[in-house]
Amino acid sequence: MDVRPVRRSTVRGIASHLLLIACLLSTLGSAAPAAATASYHVRMSRDSLRLSVRATLPMSGDLLLMDNTWPANIPEMDSLGWSGLVRELHVTDATGRELTATHAGANRWKLASSVSGTVQLAYVIDYSLLARRDWPAPREAAYADSNGLSFVGRSLFITTDGMGRATVAFELPTGWRAVTAWQLQRGKAAAYHVASSADLVENLCVLTRSTPDELVAGDFHLHVIALGHWQASRAEVGNVLAPVIRDFVSMMGLARPVDYLVVLLPQMDRGGESYRHSFALTVDSPPSVANRAQWGGLIAHEIFHLWNGWQLHGADYPGTQWFQEGFTEYTAQTALLRAGLLSPTGFLEMLSNKLQRYREIKTSLEAIGTHKGPPLYGGGALTAFAFDVMVRNATANQRSLRDFWRELLRETDGGKRAYAWKDLRAALERTAPGDWEGYYQSHVRGADPVPFDLVLPLVGLRLQRDASNVERIDLDPMAAPAARSRWQQLVAAAKQPR
Repeated sequence: MDVRPVRRSTVRGIASHLLLIACLLSTLGSAAPAAATASYHVRMSRDSLRLSVRATLPMSGDLLLMDNTWPANIPEMDSLGWSGLVRELHVTDATGRELTATHAGANRWKLASSVSGTVQLAYVIDYSLLARRDWPAPREAAYADSNGLSFVGRSLFITTDGMGRATVAFELPTGWRAVTAWQLQRGKAAAYHVASSADLVENLCVLTRSTPDELVAGDFHLHVIALGHWQASRAEVGNVLAPVIRDFVSMMGLARPVDYLVVLLPQMDRGGESYRHSFALTVDSPPSVANRAQWGGLIAHEIFHLWNGWQLHGADYPGTQWFQEGFTEYTAQTALLRAGLLSPTGFLEMLSNKLQRYREIKTSLEAIGTHKGPPLYGGGALTAFAFDVMVRNATANQRSLRDFWRELLRETDGGKRAYAWKDLRAALERTAPGDWEGYYQSHVRGADPVPFDLVLPLVGLRLQRDASNVERIDLDPMAAPAARSRWQQLVAAAKQPR
């Protein structure tokens, strides 16, 4: 569940200085303003998988761009990226003069001449190319059924280097609506303010005939679009998400009001894809109350990436994935625990499953880098569990990993500064005393496994093997009373699952 944004002479004398200043002022006066606003008008015809786009974009140069991250193994896109979906591209300058745009590699067009000011674009995005292949990569590209079309912004919008904010207006058939993570323009039914070009391309959007479900926790507004078999589980999805988002907001807070979009897709495939204020989810069996710990955990995991992944982000992406993914996984599971959606027994089962996958790691947590998957998630989640236990033990159950998150937000100025291990260590040290550096050097940077023999007894747990010789984490009947008390405190908020 990768949330990483992918991007891509000396003057002497007074006269010379004055000349240079004059030249700079002249250049700034004629160029498109920095971070200028772009505007898009998107038209959808009824039952059409072709979206027509008109755009006015700030321009200073000769390149048009689309985002440079796209799913692999789709023939129409393998060499051209998203631009392989573009049809009928026409470009004119502010005077109406048509400019020839020629492909200059994947997701790039070069104009016949440089432009300083604005350009007008007209083009079509043809999602029928993906429909004919039964919607490959639906979480990372697009998906449609009779009730709606879900797509990632990077698949629709052509941009320029000079862009900052944007406005997007939709022209839709009667009965259709747009559901987005952007701010609705006051007094306009289907027009939006977009804070940045990153928010434009790194979010999902849905055009639908259905009414979204909406949940609110303070200034956090969650919009849920359920497609296919998810329609029958809408009430249960709400039962899961309502307490989870309340838990996250109470723990992490919000720097500003947030609109967040969740798209639940019907493909039988387990996975999620997180964007700046949105995510798409698929599961490998139809959702139900019986398996809500699985799909509920995936949803909670992806929503928490809003804080740990987008707001809080590592300075070294590969070297901090154990924290980004593993601590997000543990926090999602404990949110389900506190909501009564996961029992203490289910929590132990989750820890045991993480343990079995963690044992597959052949290197250190830090060195595993971007080879993300269940082993990394397992190791990272068990490290978060170990830290939670160590904090509780050092503070007589007065503090926990929840306090650490708040300390980390303070340490990074609310996420404005990317974190490294020294920042995690500083936040841990303010949360509770402990040899955090020693733990990191041995069990995160180093390849020594999580010290279960030291951690588990602190909360009355033990490692054992079941009748099938599978290693598990379970309650220790011989645990000391103080350790049992810590375990009861850890799961104290857990209610009997509904």
